[in-house]
Amino acid sequence: MGATPRILQGSATERAVLDRLKTSLRAGDSFKGSTWNYRKDGTAYEVQWTVRPLRLSEGGVDYFFAVQRDVTRPYSTPEGLADETQRMSALLHAAGLSECSTDLSARLAHVIDALDQQARERTREAESARDHFRSILYSSPVGIAFLDRQRCIQRVNPALEDLLGRSAEELVGHNTSFLYCDRSEFERVGREAYPVMATGGVYRTVVTLKRGDELPITVSLKGQAVTPSGDEGFIWVFQDITELRARERSLQTYQAVFESSRDAELLNTADGFFADCNPAALALFEVPNRATFTRDYSPTALSPPYQPDGRPSAEAAPAYMQQAFEQGQVFFEWEHCSSAGKTFPTEILLSRVDLDEGPILKASVRDISEKKAAFEELRQARDRAETYFEAMPVMVIVVDMAGRVTAINQRGCELLGLPREMIVGSNWFARFVPGDETARVLESFEELKRTVANHPSTWKTRSTPPPATAS
Repeated sequence: MGATPRILQGSATERAVLDRLKTSLRAGDSFKGSTWNYRKDGTAYEVQWTVRPLRLSEGGVDYFFAVQRDVTRPYSTPEGLADETQRMSALLHAAGLSECSTDLSARLAHVIDALDQQARERTREAESARDHFRSILYSSPVGIAFLDRQRCIQRVNPALEDLLGRSAEELVGHNTSFLYCDRSEFERVGREAYPVMATGGVYRTVVTLKRGDELPITVSLKGQAVTPSGDEGFIWVFQDITELRARERSLQTYQAVFESSRDAELLNTADGFFADCNPAALALFEVPNRATFTRDYSPTALSPPYQPDGRPSAEAAPAYMQQAFEQGQVFFEWEHCSSAGKTFPTEILLSRVDLDEGPILKASVRDISEKKAAFEELRQARDRAETYFEAMPVMVIVVDMAGRVTAINQRGCELLGLPREMIVGSNWFARFVPGDETARVLESFEELKRTVANHPSTWKTRSTPPPATAS
């Protein structure tokens, strides 16, 4: 009694609240606010003030009637505020105000009734907030735990029980060290987190914890103090990111393969535009950078107006893309052209890739200009060989390992006096070699087959013996 309210203030008392209080009192107005005060033992508590001016006569304010309420306690009751009101009333009587006018008594009664009503409303708000908090806590999809200063678990929600594979009974009351796979990681979090949270900050990190079945999981942690002083402990949020990290690693692997592929790799969206490409694609199509590629080009823009089979590229490209979306994969040949207009043949493998935001297509494009050139050279060589084969003035036949005729030239058909279709497929030795020569010719043929079997590299064509000739 008689002391200034400054004895209750400390480092956490908000200066702005005190300034607003002074302004209200000087103007003779009511005041309502909250800040932090300190008990005699130095512990902080949050206080709510309600200050009303009392005017006993015409003119200025004679007294200020103030009620302070400790709101750091989790559950406040109307009875608690009524006790405070009664205590204040007793103080007023002790100060001699009981002899004041009836008007003062009526005003005090009105103030007390208003404060009592306010207390009930505050209690309802506190209970509603408590129920709302519980609803959030128990319905949250992420794990939540409350820890004390010793890092012992005080409360957990069902999501954390599922995440850790442990019941609340297995968790509550235990230090969190037993959840860590590595003791040094537990110590690191202790060194880093609590200095941050002690100053009102939010601490974030990623750790490896072990479930009840001993399986390791990667967890994202976020912690902060429940109250600025940290006296009420700390709230920690746990989120299992094991699958997310695995997807990130897979994505990194895929990205490395995508970037280093010697084939041109393209990503096509469902609406037919390019979403990305690799360096090999930029080189193949002679485009300077990815931004230009995805902004200025499409599959048909990098194709000639018509394909070699006569189909318009603008019609064929969407058809192949639709087929890939429906079937999952399609392989085909395609004529492309570079940004400079140079055309070249390609092989394309279109594959559907299902992403969370929808499917896309990955196109693997391979320039087969050299392959086509090699095939054309082989075709021309084959045509020349067939021309020489037919033009030779002597009979030339080709037999397989069983002695059946697989080819014969025109001169051979003329000498035998038979059409080609009546000769091919016949056993040469049984049908066309004279009987007295059959044994000798067959023996030479068998020796030739043994030579081919023992020295296969001698013959470029290994499936048949070298041609036997007759004239």
